[in-house]
Amino acid sequence: MLKLVWRFLKDPLVPLRRKVFAFLPFLYVVIPFDLRPDWIPVLGWFDDVIALLIGMLLIWWYTRSYRNDLSDQQQPSENDKTVEGEYRIIK
Repeated sequence: MLKLVWRFLKDPLVPLRRKVFAFLPFLYVVIPFDLRPDWIPVLGWFDDVIALLIGMLLIWWYTRSYRNDLSDQQQPSENDKTVEGEYRIIK
């Protein structure tokens, strides 16, 4: 999964907004600004947990569609110049 995320991030064909939107929730958790203060015992961490879940779902969704796009690109087409044949080794 990490290799797929890395390929997703490095691929120039993936729009930059998808890359940014996938990691914005993780940035929200790291930045000290919170919608609810963390010193409130459970409610303070609730927004962080929701942000992490949203980030993980976005990454899963984007990489799943990216993987499907990669597999579609690798399917041979009718115009592919592939030659089928047999071979044998002569000793």
